Amino acid sequence: MDITKLNTSNIYLVKHNSIKFKPNTIVKFITCSYSGNCYLCADLDNDLNREWIMYYDLYPVSLRKDDFQYRWIYNQSLSDIASELISKYIIL
Repeated sequence: MDITKLNTSNIYLVKHNSIKFKPNTIVKFITCSYSGNCYLCADLDNDLNREWIMYYDLYPVSLRKDDFQYRWIYNQSLSDIASELISKYIIL
């Protein structure tokens, strides 16, 4: 996937095992449930590989330490993992 076509504000790291995704998998946000607590996420390379995941089982990739508020708590370890994984999609 070309990162120039990817809105990184809608990219998340899966924190725990889910039905379709392993921990530390990068997924993209498609939509959220009516309550806003459950996110429909898709594989970056296969848009048809989708799953509903609770927001607290995801970690935002693009947020910096100062941007965290409301739903997520900053975690340096998860931020490092997310940065490393998303860098694989950057085309230089």
